Amino acid sequence: MILRDAGASAGLKRWQTTAGTALKFLETRVLKQKKQLFRPQRCQHARAYVAAVVMMGSILEALLLARSSLSPGEAYQAKSAPRDRVGKSVALHDWSLSTLVDVAVERGWIKSDRGNFSHAGH
Repeated sequence: MILRDAGASAGLKRWQTTAGTALKFLETRVLKQKKQLFRPQRCQHARAYVAAVVMMGSILEALLLARSSLSPGEAYQAKSAPRDRVGKSVALHDWSLSTLVDVAVERGWIKSDRGNFSHAGH
């Protein structure tokens, strides 16, 4: 007989919902509608630079959230993964773009050439 903690079960369901939502977003918004990937480029050509940067940041955040959701254990074990006041891991969907980038670099999912120009909100 295996006993399960109700709190752990709820946490798993919440994580599965988050991972499913992120992956569903990628399937429907980014991968199936390739136009999304070219919208920032169109904004750039129209000299709407702020809009282009915001769109690229949104795409990057969705991709990194989806990647983290595929390997949550790996993401949560990163030194740069956020913790609350009692040292408990913060849910993936509550991570900032800055944190997602830091974890992805630490885990080797992406390379960084940020140098000293790391995120302004850091």
